[in-house]
Amino acid sequence: MRMRAFSVLVLLALGFLALTPLAIPASAAISSVGFNMPGEAPRFTNGGVPIMVAGVLHYINVTVAAPHTNVTIVCHTGATAPAIQNDTNYYSWAYKNGVWSDVKYGSYINLSQCSNQINNVYKFAVGMAASATEGTWNFTILVDGTLDWASDMAVEAPNAGFSLSRPDFFFTVSPFQTQSVSSYDPTNQSFYVRSTNMGNVPLKWEFRFNPLGSYFTISNDSTVSHPGEQRLHYIGFNAPSWSPRELKVTGTIKGEPTYFTSAATVALVPAFEQGFSITVNVQRSGYTLLNFGKVIVQYVKNVPLLKFGNSTTIDAYFTGEGSATLALEGDNITITSATVDDVSVDPANIVMTLSNVTEKHLRITIKAEKASQTAFTARIIYTLGWSDAGAAREELFSTAVTVDKVPAGYEEPVEINWMAIIAIVAIVAVLFGFMAYYSILKKKEKEQRRQKKKGRGKRE
Repeated sequence: MRMRAFSVLVLLALGFLALTPLAIPASAAISSVGFNMPGEAPRFTNGGVPIMVAGVLHYINVTVAAPHTNVTIVCHTGATAPAIQNDTNYYSWAYKNGVWSDVKYGSYINLSQCSNQINNVYKFAVGMAASATEGTWNFTILVDGTLDWASDMAVEAPNAGFSLSRPDFFFTVSPFQTQSVSSYDPTNQSFYVRSTNMGNVPLKWEFRFNPLGSYFTISNDSTVSHPGEQRLHYIGFNAPSWSPRELKVTGTIKGEPTYFTSAATVALVPAFEQGFSITVNVQRSGYTLLNFGKVIVQYVKNVPLLKFGNSTTIDAYFTGEGSATLALEGDNITITSATVDDVSVDPANIVMTLSNVTEKHLRITIKAEKASQTAFTARIIYTLGWSDAGAAREELFSTAVTVDKVPAGYEEPVEINWMAIIAIVAIVAVLFGFMAYYSILKKKEKEQRRQKKKGRGKRE
């Protein structure tokens, strides 16, 4: 009876040991075992099983009580080693008499990072192929040929995914000046690229800008991004002395996994890229840029409220190649004068010789002379002409001017109709002339009758 009870207890104990996933020390040689990717904290499943990501370099740190000449790690799928072994289901790494090795394949170990110099810790720098089978593996360590550690190990497939949140970036720099600008503005709204490492492998960020790559800088791209880490990247632009222009630039961010360097893993753990757009405008602040190829215009598109009867000046700047003509016309606004580089010109007939190294400065003076009981929009119409490869080109654009209504109590002066006055004067003059002629005629007829009557008296 006692023998039967003892047999039952033995069977129960063996069953418990077979079901336990945690480390089972077989001797006192190993005190601890640790898993981690370089620069990363150890990761575990919810059940406390250490995680190893396939395709990525890991450190397996085996701590022993005293130095040993032979420490071997064996891991594989299933409870026992597979009959057909390959890099999807079986690995073995060893330290033997000062020599480190990948026992099975010779590829999945980084010899330069293996060491056993500090506190009896045997540091294995090893990895698996990216195609290694996902799931729970059997993990054992032998010390001097004796099984000393056994546990489960969870293998994950590499996931190098990331997310990118970014706006469209716009930079404005002044023409003919060297200038540095940044999307970071502590006094106002900042703009940035937000990157998030959503995978289970460390990533190295790489940013590219095309074109003008040498003029751009990016922040927070120098160190490895850890799984789950989120970063903000600010963009800087160092502008040389340029003439006015608009430039379209494509920014690209690439997440490069920092995985174990073997041919098998490189091919199976891809990098990912996403793009964003940048517009660089070289123009004066507050001006609209028009690029007509051989002629570049910077002008004011809208003029704020102009009081009735008031005057103001508007500036425009022209660069380019060759000669250009310009005609200005006021629609419900009066153009009182115009100058180019402080020289008076006829607003209807302006001729300019353009250059890409200096600007032609046009200044227009306008006056709000049209009276209206409501505010209205007037316009300055520009008709620009030039020659391109022998062909005449012409473009029209305009400046909108908001003109205020007349003040309360304003009475519009009565306009004198000089034509009507002249007509009336002419009619009166004709009438007076006719009356004078008629009076003279009557007097003449009366004198003739008197003379005739006098002649008849003498004959009698």
